[in-house]
Amino acid sequence: MKDVNMIVDIQFNSLEYSKQIYQKSWIDYRMAISMKYTIPCLKGQTMSDFTVYFYYKDETEPLIREALSDYEPLPPHIQFVPYSTRQELQNEAARGADKLYIVRLDSDNMLRKDFFQRVRSAKLEYDTKAIITQHGYLYDSNKHRMAIVSYHSPSFYTLVYRSADYLSGVRHALKKHHDAIKHKHVLLQDRNFVVVVHGTNVLNRFKVNRASELIGQSEIQEILERFC
Repeated sequence: MKDVNMIVDIQFNSLEYSKQIYQKSWIDYRMAISMKYTIPCLKGQTMSDFTVYFYYKDETEPLIREALSDYEPLPPHIQFVPYSTRQELQNEAARGADKLYIVRLDSDNMLRKDFFQRVRSAKLEYDTKAIITQHGYLYDSNKHRMAIVSYHSPSFYTLVYRSADYLSGVRHALKKHHDAIKHKHVLLQDRNFVVVVHGTNVLNRFKVNRASELIGQSEIQEILERFC
């Protein structure tokens, strides 16, 4: 049995924060964003011993399959799956290893190319429940602007479980991603994520508090290449 199974939990359109998530235009647009930013960073990781699940509303499967047909097939470790299978897939991953790592990621954001290697190598104590990365970048894909950002408890975290505990029903309580920091955790150093601002992520805006946080235009492409 393996020591760790790592899965990536991505809610593509499985959370109903808007009725738009059922529409072909929204799905096609968000698929294009995922294919341009998120999936390249996942395919380009320095290690591939993890499985990515993009969860979608079961009833939108025909639209998801149609949108996927416009692109090259994904590698086996990156899958679009109906949300109804989520718990079964996580249980299966837990049964295959001593520990289960569940990495949270949004379908329009990026992680640096060695992110999973860094998570896998993080030094944990016996009761560590989360691995949190606080520092990254904010990228305005519409205007090609970038800034450095740091958040106390952002949505970029990994939940850590002993598989036997997970299968017995143990869950680390999180009402919002801000709660991750309340659990016993370790912090990843350096800037490990990019929040991509685009046309349909209504919860994110390009907000910069100080001019010193802005990245020079000549550096933006070099930084993006560290991620995808």
